[in-house]
Amino acid sequence: MIAFANETYLAFFDDMLSQVGGVEANEQLFDFNDAQIKRRLFNSRRAELTRLLVERDGDQCQLRWLLCCDEVGTEIDHLIPLQSNVLNKANGVIAEPGKKVPSEPFGSNDLANLVLACSKCNGAKKHRFPSREMIKRIFDERSL
Repeated sequence: MIAFANETYLAFFDDMLSQVGGVEANEQLFDFNDAQIKRRLFNSRRAELTRLLVERDGDQCQLRWLLCCDEVGTEIDHLIPLQSNVLNKANGVIAEPGKKVPSEPFGSNDLANLVLACSKCNGAKKHRFPSREMIKRIFDERSL
């Protein structure tokens, strides 16, 4: 089992992934290394990853964050963001004066953590986490 720095975060992700086997069955979605390093590695493989995602899922927006989306997916989105401060905010972490609440590294560049998204859905999701239902839908559609 991968080691989360915070048991509350492990519980959050285990719940989010509960319909697809929990954290234990989806460890490849997580990488707690520095987000800048992960971004550099991602950018060096972007063209290859795009090709693999189109082969796996087709070219439609798999994210469908906006319910009416029927767009072509032109951008890659990390289901579990490379880093986010959403959980820190929700857990009452206080920012230093003049600073933002710190972000934590979470998501990996593994193909399992990537989907094609249209620019509208990708922009709407930002650094947020998908719902249990969205994760289930995306994983179910991959196995068709």
